Amino acid sequence: MKRTTLFHIFHILLCITVLAASGCIETDHKQPDSAAPIEIIPCGEGVTGTDADYLIFVPKTLFVGSESSISMSAFGDAHEPVERCVTYTLSDSDNNRIPLVRASTGKSGHSVARFETPQVEEGTYSLIAEPVGTDQEYIATVRISKSNPIFIETDKPIYKPGQTVHGRILLLSNNLKPIEDSVELEIADANGIKVFRETLETNGFGVATFDLPLSTEPNLGTWKIKAEAGESKSVVDIEVERYVLPKFEIETEIGKDWFLVSDLIAGTVSANYFFGKSVDGSVEIEAVKYTGTWETYATYSAILENGSAEFELPAVEWIAGTYGAGGQGSLMLNISVTDTGNHTETTTELLKIVESDTILQLIPESSTVKPGLSFEVLVVTEDPDGNAIDTNVSITAVFHEPGYTETVRDDTVTTENGIAILSYTIPDNCTGAYIEATCRDTSDIGDVVCRSVNLDAAYSPGASFIHIVQTSDGVPNVGDTITFAVHSTNPGTVFYDIFANGRTVYSGTSERSEIAVQVTPQMSPAAKIVAYMINPNSEVSADVLPFDVRFETSVDLTSEFGSDTVAPGDAVRVNFDAGVGSMIGVAIVDESVYALSSGRLNLKQVFDELEKRFMVPQIEIHPEYGDYYENRLLGTYDILDDAGMQVLASPSFDIPKTPVPEARDMWKGVGGRNVAVMDMMVEEAEAEAMPAPAAMPTAALSGEAEADDELATVERVRQFFPETWLWMPDLLTDDQGHAQIDLTAPDSITTWQLHAVSTSEDGIGIAEDSLTVFQEFFLEPDLPYSVTRGEVFPVRVQVYNYLDMQQDVKLTLSTGDWFEIIGDEVVTVPVGANSVGDTSFTITPTEIGTHTIEIAAQTKATADAVRKEIIVEAEGTRQEIVENGNLDAGTGSITLDAALPPGIVDDSGVVLVSFTPSIVAQTINGLDSLLNMPFGCGEQNMIMFAPDVEVLRYLKATDQTNPEVQAKAELFIITGYQRQFTFRHNDGSFSAFGEGGREGGSLWLTSFVLGSFAGARDVTSIDDSVLADASNWICEHQSGDGSWESIGFVCHQEMIGGMEGGYALTSFVAIALADYGAADPAVLEEAQAYLEANLEEQTDPYPLAIASVA
Repeated sequence: MKRTTLFHIFHILLCITVLAASGCIETDHKQPDSAAPIEIIPCGEGVTGTDADYLIFVPKTLFVGSESSISMSAFGDAHEPVERCVTYTLSDSDNNRIPLVRASTGKSGHSVARFETPQVEEGTYSLIAEPVGTDQEYIATVRISKSNPIFIETDKPIYKPGQTVHGRILLLSNNLKPIEDSVELEIADANGIKVFRETLETNGFGVATFDLPLSTEPNLGTWKIKAEAGESKSVVDIEVERYVLPKFEIETEIGKDWFLVSDLIAGTVSANYFFGKSVDGSVEIEAVKYTGTWETYATYSAILENGSAEFELPAVEWIAGTYGAGGQGSLMLNISVTDTGNHTETTTELLKIVESDTILQLIPESSTVKPGLSFEVLVVTEDPDGNAIDTNVSITAVFHEPGYTETVRDDTVTTENGIAILSYTIPDNCTGAYIEATCRDTSDIGDVVCRSVNLDAAYSPGASFIHIVQTSDGVPNVGDTITFAVHSTNPGTVFYDIFANGRTVYSGTSERSEIAVQVTPQMSPAAKIVAYMINPNSEVSADVLPFDVRFETSVDLTSEFGSDTVAPGDAVRVNFDAGVGSMIGVAIVDESVYALSSGRLNLKQVFDELEKRFMVPQIEIHPEYGDYYENRLLGTYDILDDAGMQVLASPSFDIPKTPVPEARDMWKGVGGRNVAVMDMMVEEAEAEAMPAPAAMPTAALSGEAEADDELATVERVRQFFPETWLWMPDLLTDDQGHAQIDLTAPDSITTWQLHAVSTSEDGIGIAEDSLTVFQEFFLEPDLPYSVTRGEVFPVRVQVYNYLDMQQDVKLTLSTGDWFEIIGDEVVTVPVGANSVGDTSFTITPTEIGTHTIEIAAQTKATADAVRKEIIVEAEGTRQEIVENGNLDAGTGSITLDAALPPGIVDDSGVVLVSFTPSIVAQTINGLDSLLNMPFGCGEQNMIMFAPDVEVLRYLKATDQTNPEVQAKAELFIITGYQRQFTFRHNDGSFSAFGEGGREGGSLWLTSFVLGSFAGARDVTSIDDSVLADASNWICEHQSGDGSWESIGFVCHQEMIGGMEGGYALTSFVAIALADYGAADPAVLEEAQAYLEANLEEQTDPYPLAIASVA
């Protein structure tokens, strides 16, 4: 039982901490509790709220339009459950009251008041609970938020200039039901210029649609689509590029993504066309390792057999680890595959070179130990891929006690299947714990692997605790039974609520030591159980434990093509079944588009959105100073507060809070070594399919057919090659949820991916299907995105023959007035059975613009013809001339010189006009190039750190971040943040060389650090005690007149920017304290009085400028 308990905890490292409310009751736990929906218990005749004590649990945040709930319990004089009636209202700052719900606790004395949060303005409100018939009021402060999930869908993730971006918005409640509301939509181009803005209204299905035609000369790169509704915001990136779709996909199978420096690297490369056939051809692999620079250390060549080839590369032998990779080395495999038609596709595989093959983990069942109760820790040993390793592990547990005493216990365990469990009985007066584990890896040397964790302790004046442990195995599915064991200091009734997605979905009581609950869809994707009991001394004990549920949508949407494979031009039928009247958004996109990028709304995106709203980080990293960690004592109030809940209680109940210690207990790591602290928190319209053109006349080719009667005649010219076959954002079903679409298959020989998302009052559904369009013989021109006028350009053509016999193929290039043919316009090429051949025509484009090229392939058995477009661009070097101006409200017009200069290339001139509402509305480009890794002394470190923070803050504020830039900035910021502590003095101040130097703290540098760290809170975790200590040190050195005189010195005078004198320094220090936001108000008032009193004496504009900011 213990093994399954902690093994499950191992699987829920990404647990959800859900913002809270409450649910229904069941007291017979011999069978799993009923999963029936929660119903409000109405107040019976004559039932009041008098003569009772109450415990009421209220969520700290309510979401407008979403279901919310309040868990309530009523007790008599002997703490026996009684039936009482309570009215709940919401009150704003003007004391306007809005009724919410009136409900009874029921015969069991414990139930849930459920309601829909009313449509009120966002802000802070009072939630008032009034027992009926009394003058009592229990008041909680709650925040009303309009933070509902917004999903942005586009038909595809990447676009060419001149294409149209099709999109739709889904606005849902926190239980994923549609919402009607206004949504502000903005689209910014790759330079951050807003090119589209519109206010959209979602319909009854939570859907709003939009379209954005792209110009033929857009800014290329990452565009951002941003949707906002109230406090909710969603941003989706799309790419606008000049590209050609890949013809086949390359996949690698290596078995693992990590290797030791001594390991051979072996795997398999496979390649398949998007219409399902395997690629014949060759593969080239270049292995590149990072040794300070990227260098090629091995190459490999092979022939593909049935679309795949095995490879083996030598060991890297040595490599440079990097900070960003956690000290691991990086190995890159550049893989290129060339088919028998001489077409090449490439891909890259990034592998890790690790120092050790053993990963050691310590996973406590909770972040908080309960004195006097049992506690278990899971020890896991595995390789970097998660495969179990059995080995001996030495563990030292240190239990801290008052008076800086401690109890130490040493154990050695052997993991079996990579797992071992340690059980502890926590000492009665424990104030915190530190556990460290060590083992040796499986290498010949046997390097030591170490892991440690610090744990807080629960606090109870009466030494009464409750502890929950999950006893069922694994992550449950909907319909499964999940069980929990309850350990408590005192016997008694356990009240429990299960919270998920911002509301209570189940509630109950138990007289036993085990709770069993049937998992419902409302608990998906994760929930938490909150258990509490009333002890004999009227003290309330509580515990919180999160658990995962396999995520499922509430609607089982299905979509199905009428067949798996069709030929170009065939009729196609698609059927949908949502089970209930719904609106379905449908996109059918060429699979090769997704090979370039991804962009479909999937279950992971929905899960991530819920995670963003209702989860907190599972692991928090807290900085340590001098290898010390500050233990916390957590009372019931704090445990519930951390879970997003607040408790309203009658005076007869004691809700313990964390005591304020006279001195902080700081504990040093075992053995004096540096301790990496992990605080494991257990709360831890119409169809927009481009119509397929009718079969084109083949007169231009008939003459060729008459010249050779034995060749097959081209019956149909393929010319409909969309990337998006169908975009239908608002398909309505009938009342039973059925819908049907009739289409014509495009001419692309590929696999089409259908993606559908439905919305209804029952929630959302997601479905996918695929259809392959294929014919056994076809040609495919291998065209680039564009060519240059006047260049000699080979039009390469691949011929695909999947017939059982070799074909002698006659290829004919139709003449056109936009190019000249160099050489033959008719060629014959033999193509073997089930293989691909190629040839080429040479032409010279003579006209700029978008033109059509047509090629036919004929054999005695069959024929095919293709008509495609190609862009011809002007020769020469592109030059831009920019003219700027301002449109004034008074005049409303401006004249700009748009004349093109003489001597430009013929037909190459283009005039583009863009408008921005103000100068500051345009974003600044290229800021990521300002990022630098902090280094050097305490001043040099801050010279690099401060710009890194401001750049990332700006990029986030303007929605210009991308994963690469953000990861780079965060790495630099975290590095600079940690480095700066080496220049920190014991009194909280900072200087260029810290305690190692002879100088004391520098007032200017300490203020600079305070202001910079305060700003960095927007982009990373900053320890508040560091800010408080620096602020206190600064405040202590304020002069009597409110000013500050220089203390310490600054080596790098360029940091000061020419600032001289006490007036400028006082302004600078006051700004830093104000940015911190928690400095002594009296200090700031005195500084302000000094600055105002001495303002007239200032003649230097620099002090005047910073004083005006202060």
